[in-house]
Amino acid sequence: MTTTSRAALFRAFAKRIAPAILPLLLLPAAAAAQDTPEAAPLRGGGVIGRVVSSETGDPIPFVDVVLFRPDPANPAVETAVANRMTNADGGYRIPARPGLYRLQVSHISFGTTDVTEVRVGENEILTLNVSLTPKAVRAQAVRVTADAIQGTETAILSRQKKAAAVSDGVSAEQIKRTPDSDAAEVLHRVTGLSVVNDRYVFVRGLGERYNSTKVNGNTIGTPEPNKRVVPLDLFPSSMLDNVIVQKTFTPDQPGEFGGGVVDVNTRDFPGRRTWSLSLSSGYREGTTGSGFLTYDGGKYDWLGFSGGKRALPDLVEELASDKLIKGGTSILHPSEFTDEEFIALGRSFENTWSPRTEDASPAYNFSGSYGDEILFLGRPLGFIGSASLRNGFTTKQYQSRLYEGGAGNLNRRLDLEGEASTASVLWGSMLNANYRFGLAHTLHLRTMYNRSAEDEVNVYDGEDTSLSVPKKSTQLRFVERGLWTTSVGMDHTLPGWRKDSRLHWEAGYSYAERNEPDRRTYLYEERVPPGDSVATWMYVGRTNAQELTRLFSYMDENERDYKLDWTFPFDQWGGLESKFKIGWSHMNKDRESWTRRFNYNKPSQTGDYDFTTDPEMLLADENIGLVRERNKWHIEEETEATDRYQAHHDLDAAYWMVDMPVHRRVRLVTGIRWEWSDQKAVTREPLIATAKDNVAELKTADALPSVNCTYTPHRDVNLRLAYSKTLNRPDLRELTPFTMVDFMTYGLRTGNPELERAILHNYDFRFEFYPGYTELLAFSAFHKEMKDPIEESVIGGENPVFIPENGEDGRLTGVELEARFSLGRIASPLRNLGLYSNYTRVNSETKTGRLGVANNKERPLQGQSDYVVNLGLFYSSPKGVTNASILYNLFGKRLAQVGLYEMPDVYETPRHSLDFTFSRAFLGGAHLKVAIENLLDDDVRFELDGDIEDPITYSAKSGRKISLSLSYGS
Repeated sequence: MTTTSRAALFRAFAKRIAPAILPLLLLPAAAAAQDTPEAAPLRGGGVIGRVVSSETGDPIPFVDVVLFRPDPANPAVETAVANRMTNADGGYRIPARPGLYRLQVSHISFGTTDVTEVRVGENEILTLNVSLTPKAVRAQAVRVTADAIQGTETAILSRQKKAAAVSDGVSAEQIKRTPDSDAAEVLHRVTGLSVVNDRYVFVRGLGERYNSTKVNGNTIGTPEPNKRVVPLDLFPSSMLDNVIVQKTFTPDQPGEFGGGVVDVNTRDFPGRRTWSLSLSSGYREGTTGSGFLTYDGGKYDWLGFSGGKRALPDLVEELASDKLIKGGTSILHPSEFTDEEFIALGRSFENTWSPRTEDASPAYNFSGSYGDEILFLGRPLGFIGSASLRNGFTTKQYQSRLYEGGAGNLNRRLDLEGEASTASVLWGSMLNANYRFGLAHTLHLRTMYNRSAEDEVNVYDGEDTSLSVPKKSTQLRFVERGLWTTSVGMDHTLPGWRKDSRLHWEAGYSYAERNEPDRRTYLYEERVPPGDSVATWMYVGRTNAQELTRLFSYMDENERDYKLDWTFPFDQWGGLESKFKIGWSHMNKDRESWTRRFNYNKPSQTGDYDFTTDPEMLLADENIGLVRERNKWHIEEETEATDRYQAHHDLDAAYWMVDMPVHRRVRLVTGIRWEWSDQKAVTREPLIATAKDNVAELKTADALPSVNCTYTPHRDVNLRLAYSKTLNRPDLRELTPFTMVDFMTYGLRTGNPELERAILHNYDFRFEFYPGYTELLAFSAFHKEMKDPIEESVIGGENPVFIPENGEDGRLTGVELEARFSLGRIASPLRNLGLYSNYTRVNSETKTGRLGVANNKERPLQGQSDYVVNLGLFYSSPKGVTNASILYNLFGKRLAQVGLYEMPDVYETPRHSLDFTFSRAFLGGAHLKVAIENLLDDDVRFELDGDIEDPITYSAKSGRKISLSLSYGS
């Protein structure tokens, strides 16, 4: 069968067969709903939890869970209070009055585990997660205490310990100990991870293009036009249950796997009624109460919606939605508009250009959640919803320089000092629901909408040495991003057939958008006006481009995902628990992007104008006219032929994998994944109906094998080895010739329709030691060989053009060290203190000699830090009422910009970060938290590489921040 026919077959399945069989998959659940007993939701106190396999970490369905209560007069005599059986997901719930209990968990294939000293308080819901050991490897009866198996941090380490592949994660419990407000801030504390531009996660030194992002196990679209990964600052930390980073490939993961897969898991329904409210505010040094640049925007800016004031004018939509706004220059070249229409179009835009200064308000943050479990049609329906809104304000004073020439003869072309004020918004809402048709069948719905916006005013001035004249530029820029993701799926456990095989199906949809409405930029020079002797800022208009401009851009992306997984448990030849898993998935993605650009052209006869006034005066309605009116300004559209593109991606995949112990202490997870990909990007001149399409298409078929082997010489020690073949595809935008100005480098960024996908071979070793339930010592070593890695190159000219290309080859080698342990191991008085630390060292190299005029043909991968350090000291009082933490982060230098001709490369320099938090719980459910961020206030700095006397190209400070939050809940 050919690649094309396979892909066609999978698409036919997704579009025709899958919708037909999904209702059939619900039939077993409907039947089970009639005859399977289920406990009612808990309304008083009780015990809830999940039972999993100690060997694989998988949930165990249909386990007997019995709660016994000792007789106070004779503890040797016990009475069975309640008897329950776990659901398909291993979950259980048992109501109980206050008192001391023993929990007995038993299964015919796993034996029995007793949990003693289970103490339930008044109206308390106690969570007990229990692991069972298969009988084939059980040496003796297991008896543990309840205190030893509680805590979400414990759950994360337990999951990591039993995972089929190398992984790291962070739990909601850990997040609460930090001042982190979104998922990107959370992840920069995970071993081997660094965060670039406060939103893009690098895993083991590999950039965001080499990593995949999932939400609750589903891939989603991205609101970023120039990135193929989801910016993780979109996810408020209050909505997270945990974030898991899988670092070695298994066939049930996407094939685009270089550094790893980041799986963001939102809070799930708790099995009981729960609610919370939180309010916080903060002070930022150098911003709060100080001068803040702003302007008249939209009335819904505080919610992240730009509103009508920045929208493309209605008159433009009415008269010029499919036409370039051009004025006629002669009888032979007439305008498509009447004189009245052309003048009205020029006057229709919002005439706001100049910022004003106000005192910045304190930042604020609201969040709340509510969850419960009710009976619906006699069956448990659990749900949890949450919402949050965060507004922040930041003012940065910065220095920026642009150099030209060679390393031995560098000339400073621009030397600028600026001030940037940014008002940011992040809000999100989430609703998750699970409905149990019976013990063996559960339907779940997960939906989430997040939105962010940055409203920035950027003003800078300085010397342009090429013209020997000072310049001053002002830019008003509003960027809004939205991401909606939803999925519906079902888990079925089929008892009595193939040893309780498990079937999972899911359908997901995500919608992402990015809107940058009406970016306004204007440039003045310091000159002496005619008839005056004092220099002042005035509009000169050497070239119309970039001097009095406005830009509108919009991108949206729709992604649909379907997947079906079937797991067949079986006993290995020694009777050990094993499983075989097969799966299929289909992804369909559509993207559309468009941009429109406008300039205001200066009159040729300027005697009537005072060019020292603001643009609002220069562009007053009475000054806007026709091209032939030499004393009038006129609008000119500069939208380019590549400013609109549509793109499409179909991805079909099938896989099989086996997870089995080849020996009692050796676990093997191996298999293969096949992927058939069809990427297509169509670029067309947006406002010329007769223009021809520029089509780029990339079709590939790949087989991706993987092997993960875990040797467990002791129950608390793992030795892991892994090999896999993975890939990296171009982003859809990278396949188009779409071009945008890079305002940091004053160059252009464009795509490359000739790109090919890159292939990676990954080799991993890891040692793990778990001395306690919340303790870990780990060492990892990894190596990656890359063929045709996609990296940035530079083409010379009057303005440099940055373009992605396939390098000749590349490699990356690194090590990771991690330690988490209680200081009580050193001295008993320190038992309430915990230490967390990790260190990552990475070295990489890629060759980019096929294209461009970059200075260094061999260089590190872009954005890769050569080292990352995290340290944390945590304090928790014996009853958890008081908590405190000190957190430190440091990353090594990383390549930020490729040097042109003989120009040196530009690196972001190491930066030290220190944060402190203190929290205190009060009676009645109140919680107070104080956080101080960025205590060291280290410079954000970019420098030219090499022995250069003054190498700084950019530097800024963001200021220290202190925040106070009060929360209250059940």
